[in-house]
Amino acid sequence: MWETSQLGPFSQWPTGGGGFEYFYGFLGAETNWYLPDLYQGTTPVEQPKTPEEGYHFDEDIADHAIEWVRQQKALMPDKPFFLYYAPAGTHAPHSCSKQWSDRYKGRFDAGWDALREEIFARQRQLGVIPQDA
Repeated sequence: MWETSQLGPFSQWPTGGGGFEYFYGFLGAETNWYLPDLYQGTTPVEQPKTPEEGYHFDEDIADHAIEWVRQQKALMPDKPFFLYYAPAGTHAPHSCSKQWSDRYKGRFDAGWDALREEIFARQRQLGVIPQDA
């Protein structure tokens, strides 16, 4: 952790020893996707909106990636570039935006065992699994 503090050294940071020209994101393997500790380069930045306003890191990093590509193509259209894009929701701790989770509100309230039985019966009915499974 001492190598990723705001005091440096920045040799372990993406824009330091990592070789990237631009970095927007968080350091380390896990963070709170609704309230991440964000950096632009080596400078801490605030997230553009609050979780109550619908903030989720995946949308934020997508917006930054799109804007960065647009800038690259507008300013230096012939310069090749590499974009390392890693959405967060598929990494621990798994999460999604409230917009997505609200779609499934109440769907899993019966618990894992009840849902498993429902899925199993539907797969048997559809012929996905044998009738005698």
